[in-house]
Amino acid sequence: MYRVLVLDEDRSARYVFRRFPWRRFGFAVPEAAASGQEALEWLGEKKIDLLVADIRLPDMDGIEFLEAVQAKGEHVCTVLLSSYRDFSYAQQGIRLGVFDYLTKPFSAEAFGSLLQRAAIFLHRQQGVPTETMEKDTAREFLSSEHQERLELLLFSGSPEFLPACRQLQQTAAVMPPDERRLMLSECMDEICRSFDRRFPWVRNLEEDEGSAAVVAADFMTRAGVLFSQVRRYELADARSLLRALCEQVQSTLEHDVSLHDAAAALGISADYAGRLFKRRTGVNFAAFVMRMKMERGKELLAASKARNYEISARLGYSNPDYFRQLFKAYTGMTPTEYRQLYRSRTFH
Repeated sequence: MYRVLVLDEDRSARYVFRRFPWRRFGFAVPEAAASGQEALEWLGEKKIDLLVADIRLPDMDGIEFLEAVQAKGEHVCTVLLSSYRDFSYAQQGIRLGVFDYLTKPFSAEAFGSLLQRAAIFLHRQQGVPTETMEKDTAREFLSSEHQERLELLLFSGSPEFLPACRQLQQTAAVMPPDERRLMLSECMDEICRSFDRRFPWVRNLEEDEGSAAVVAADFMTRAGVLFSQVRRYELADARSLLRALCEQVQSTLEHDVSLHDAAAALGISADYAGRLFKRRTGVNFAAFVMRMKMERGKELLAASKARNYEISARLGYSNPDYFRQLFKAYTGMTPTEYRQLYRSRTFH
């Protein structure tokens, strides 16, 4: 791990920098200094590989600080931070040999991209083959930690989700094609599984053909579909009535689910709830409930030893023959045929 020193008089900025996932890019969690003099003392006492410094300091400006670093004979990869009005200072810093600069405010993606370049630069200085380093960086980017970050961006509806996916895909471009496809596919598979665990009802708002197409699509196409679903079905909004209706159905699935009851639980009229649901999803509420029940029926037939009439009753259908008719219309098979087919595929 490369050692880092962050120089910024703003305490909150130093805190944010320490919270950044440095290890993902090959850097240790940084030490911090609030003044130029404090940073110079750090540089004199310990080996620092990367210095991230704000141009505006309380005891000297950034250019004076850089000149003092050079005067001490210290050679450290330096990144300058500046506001737009400090652009001329940043230019002077470049002439003094700094590695790069960022203008405030900047995104986590921009800073991560800069750290990737800095890691390559430091590897080259130490004689590590660039190709090896780039592949290692790409594999680190595809780690579970980065995948979890993508999930956070997705589930919060952040507009940074797709750019972050695109950056991940670009980073993976240095890997062998087969390994790249496999790792990107596995990464997106896990994000999709997490999506399904969190919002299991969404797949019942989508056509089966569309779902199959998503599975076969490339990394960015799948990411785009997931993000469009988050936006379309208001999944990032915990106060969304549409989301609340779907979750109400999910939680009462093994009962006689009615629009009236679901709406009453949310304190709205059944008429309003029905119109809202149809307008936002394009699906009739009753059809959605039926799909949910049939999918749950498939799960119970595959995983339990319950008899067909017991599963029918569990799903709120008092008449097993009616359940059988609905299930066959939905799947093309009777419950018994479905169970036999599932077991034959599972055990033979």
